[in-house]
Parts: sequence; C-alpha cells; structure tokens
Amino acid sequence: MVLHAYLEWGTSFLSRLRGMFALALWDGRRQELVLARDRLGVKPLFYYQLPDGLLFGSEPKALAASGMVPWQVDEDGLRELVSSIDTPGHAVIRGMREVLPGHVLRVGRSGVSVSRYWRLDARPHVDDLPTTIDMVRELLTSAVAEHLIADVPLGALLSGGLDSSVVAALAVQAMDGRTLRTFTIDPHRGGADFSANRIWSSSDTPFARCASLHLGTDHVEVPVRPAELDDPDLWTAVIEARDLPFGAGNNDVS
Repeated sequence: MVLHAYLEWGTSFLSRLRGMFALALWDGRRQELVLARDRLGVKPLFYYQLPDGLLFGSEPKALAASGMVPWQVDEDGLRELVSSIDTPGHAVIRGMREVLPGHVLRVGRSGVSVSRYWRLDARPHVDDLPTTIDMVRELLTSAVAEHLIADVPLGALLSGGLDSSVVAALAVQAMDGRTLRTFTIDPHRGGADFSANRIWSSSDTPFARCASLHLGTDHVEVPVRPAELDDPDLWTAVIEARDLPFGAGNNDVS
C-alpha cells in the first residue's frame, strides 16, 4: 500500500497516512533514499551521515552494530541525559540524528535534503463545551478502534487511572463482545506493602481491580517484588533495550 501510494503521489502521500509510522523507501528511478516519520514522532527513526553514504535504523544500537558509528555522548547529549530533556532531532550520540516528526529526509547523489510535510496549526478554540466533548470522544473512540485491528492477541495495561481506564473502556466497547485482557504490574501485594511518596499517593492495584470489574475484562495482576526491580541485571537489560538511561526509576524498570 505504501509503495503504491508513493508511486501515485510521490512524497505527498505522507499527508494521507493516518497513525504512527517510520519508513524508508528506495526510489531506483531517482537513485534516492526517502526517510519519513509520523506527524508527532511516535515511531523513532535515527540516521548517521558518512562521507560516502548514510546509515539509518529504528534504534541507535542498530547503527552502532555497523561498526562505523563512534559510540560517544557529546556535551549536548550529556545535558539531555541529566536533564531528561528530549530535543527533537537530537540523538545524544555524537553525530547521530533523528528524522524530525512530520518531516521527510531525502538522500541522493546531490546530497541530503530535509522538508516538512505537516505542521500543527495553532488556531483559536471556538467550540462550546458539549461540542468539544463530542469531538474528543469521537477522536479517542476512532483511534482505539483502529489500534484493535491486529493479527496478534490484544491486551491493555490498566492502572485504574483516567488514561488507561478510558482506553480499556473504549477497547471493550469496540471489541463487540470479545473479552479484553488487561494487566497490572503489582509491586505492593495489592497495596499491603505500599507506602506513599512524592509521586504516588496510593497503589494502582485496587483501582485497576475496580476498573476491570466494571469493564468485565480478563484481568491479570503481575506481582513483582521490590528486590526484583533492584536487580542490577534487570537494570542493565532495560538500559540496553532502551539504548540510553531513562529517568523514571523503578517505574520504568517494571
């Protein structure tokens, strides 16, 4: 479908795509490589320019595996790591870049060019509250329903909070009688071992149970002991999977 769309409309087909994507196309007629990323940059796409070409991949480690990328963090990359700031286009590793969200990058014999195919327009919000509610509901319902089109088993993480509960509820609504499986990571024995901190005032588990009971999902609680989350081997595995450290602590490791 993507190839047919490119042949029909060229790179203008990108504005017709819906959802999240990162793609690469080789145009043999033009001898040109086309890299493009979805509007909001949900899917990653990294690249590294060489004197006689360009490496690209969905992860920094994919580029590093070539042996042609010095695995060094530069000053700007270090600033981003310690401040948890993600600057669009930056990739922390010296010389590595990300294709910007809503942009297309072309690589040909004449060099590399970058252009924007989409931008978020800022306009005054003129709808009243009921119209706004209807629009948000329509957009969320459509997005969740489209994500349920899959040839693999479906499931949802459920914390019992607003975001995950709304997604699970809309998924149940769209599944037309099929049962949704939901999952909760529980490091607190259902709240028995929980102690409040500056991030969490209560355990997720009781709220997830209530949401699951209300929605009729097939719910699974995955118990994780705090000692398991502090396992150095687990931390190493998570950081290697992400390529870079991340600042969410045990919430990220779980």
